[in-house]
Amino acid sequence: MVNKAREYLGVNYHHCGRSLNAVDCLGLIICVFNDLGAVLPNINHYGRRVNPRYLLAQVDKYFMTVTGPPQNGDILILMFNGVASHFAIVTPVGMIHSYEKAGRVVENRYA
Repeated sequence: MVNKAREYLGVNYHHCGRSLNAVDCLGLIICVFNDLGAVLPNINHYGRRVNPRYLLAQVDKYFMTVTGPPQNGDILILMFNGVASHFAIVTPVGMIHSYEKAGRVVENRYA
């Protein structure tokens, strides 16, 4: 999972992007899973301001919630201002995510 996600490092950020040309945070997760043969539907019915209820309902359909320290390859749902609104993949360094402010997929530490 982590190695496949690292193949996307440097790929451009684009809202609702779903390819090696451009992805958003959810697009990164969908592309990595699809590349690994675990096909996820192309969930792309969301605006730039994500509805957290919609986001979490989609997550509940396709993923199981795990408590405890994150493990490599886990999917993080990050909250900003108390709202679930961003996805990342856990790595030994921290996380890989498509970061709009950086304009691309990056790997960095998380606090």
